[in-house]
Amino acid sequence: NQSSMIQTALSEVNEQRLESYAADIGSGVQFVLPRLAEGRVDALVTTGLERLARMLSDAQDRMEGTKYAHVSELCQSLLAVVESLIAAGDGPADKDIKLLKPMSQAILAGFDLSDETATAAQEILASVSSAARLDAGADQAEAT
Repeated sequence: NQSSMIQTALSEVNEQRLESYAADIGSGVQFVLPRLAEGRVDALVTTGLERLARMLSDAQDRMEGTKYAHVSELCQSLLAVVESLIAAGDGPADKDIKLLKPMSQAILAGFDLSDETATAAQEILASVSSAARLDAGADQAEAT
């Protein structure tokens, strides 16, 4: 029926948008990463991070019920890092800067639907999550 044809077309458009986000997220990280690594947090970097945050949030919202639903957690994790970088202003944490590249690579890998790649993306997420917890514990220990 016509309603299911429309729904199918909308789903296809949504998945195409998600696939374009994968490349855009990678490009966005490649744009801000060298500047952040050099300690340059200017209007270009802030705008780039805000654009990344919008893309990640929209991508996460679009993933439910798609073949890319498994990438949602990766987007959520990278969004948390990007939001931390935005909030830090001109004093971003090194650990957040170091997480940008592997997390964006995990998202890109998540769009490759092979079992090997999906497993690799989940392993990257687990590794990054574990490292973030260790860093948080070290930060708390230093604070006491």
